[in-house]
Amino acid sequence: GLPVGAPSAAGAGCAANAGAPGSGFPGIPRRPAPGSTLHDAAFLVAAALMSAPCVAPAAPVRPRVLPLHLAPIETFMLADDQPDYPMTFVVELTLTGQLHAASWRAALDEVLERHPLLHALVEPGKGGMPCWRAADDHAPFMDIRPDGAPLRLPGGERLDLSRETGLRVWVRQGPDRVRALLKFHHACADGTGAYRFIGDLLAAYGRRTAGAGDRPDLVPVEPRLLRHRKQRTLAVAAHGAIRITPLALHQAWRILVPRPAAVAAPAPPATTAHAGDAFPGFVSVSLTRPEHQRFRDAAGRDGVTPNDLLLRDLFLTLAGWNEDLGHGSRWLRIMMPTDLREGEDIEMPCANLTSYVFLTRRVSECRRPEALLRTIGGETARVKSERLGTVFMDTIHGATHLPGVMPFLLRRNLC
Repeated sequence: GLPVGAPSAAGAGCAANAGAPGSGFPGIPRRPAPGSTLHDAAFLVAAALMSAPCVAPAAPVRPRVLPLHLAPIETFMLADDQPDYPMTFVVELTLTGQLHAASWRAALDEVLERHPLLHALVEPGKGGMPCWRAADDHAPFMDIRPDGAPLRLPGGERLDLSRETGLRVWVRQGPDRVRALLKFHHACADGTGAYRFIGDLLAAYGRRTAGAGDRPDLVPVEPRLLRHRKQRTLAVAAHGAIRITPLALHQAWRILVPRPAAVAAPAPPATTAHAGDAFPGFVSVSLTRPEHQRFRDAAGRDGVTPNDLLLRDLFLTLAGWNEDLGHGSRWLRIMMPTDLREGEDIEMPCANLTSYVFLTRRVSECRRPEALLRTIGGETARVKSERLGTVFMDTIHGATHLPGVMPFLLRRNLC
């Protein structure tokens, strides 16, 4: 559920998408050739009751925290951002009723003050290092039109954070239903951050449209916590040194030595659709309550989590896909996101506090689904108990301080 009391519910999904060329950032190396990375996908659920507009109290003035230097994960997301594989994701909301556009716009303006990274540009700062700067004269792209109107993609699907903020919004109004698409750049948002922002947006809208006794409260948000996001996600940064530990070396070996190839590409489509027609290009499937319970029960019987079960089935799907298309790779790899937030981060605004671990398996292991599930369950348990996601953070933190390392890692085109 959302971190606020939103009235009613409808389904939503999100996915990474392709894009078009844009400019780069000083001090951030660009990946020179497309690679294949299974990026994280989040699935969100949100809704709002659309009713007549009313007057909402003014939002309190909040402390300014920008400019801010980039955290390592933000530097990585910009360095690995490219036209064909942009570091973005889309959330789709289905809302009931009629949208009051003025209240929606006002709600968006209010909550952007609570989430500074979504209203910022990446520009050169002190010493030429890129940093977040307030984009006071850059409003996020917003397109509100009747249902059926094509989705405009200014400059393509990629978000160039040197020229626009990391949020775009499309709204399409039908007779009694609203479809809203929100596109986030991964440098300033992960799935959990998007939850927080969308919850605020719906609550702020409800404060302007609901009756006096039904107006939701905004949950506390503390923008000053953004100053500590680097320390929150690094295992060693707080000690002011970069350490090469046996665990880090082991993880590096598992990443660099096995060479999984990209997933086999499907046959090209017979016709080329317009970019707006294909956007956002994901499929969302809803489970009924009994189906969801059976799924959780199946995971419980095997002593694993539902995510473990889904990871196992994803490995099986990838292996079957490659085999059907005659792909001969002996290795498969999934880049799994892991949230590094802790209890004291509950009031942090929208940001990316996600790291990654690399689950690597031989194709031959997919012929034994039960054993594969057990090894995945054991590995993800260690990821949580030993905070293995910090190893990736430590690696990219070190890469940003060692000349040439980040470009080398990105040029390898590893999955």
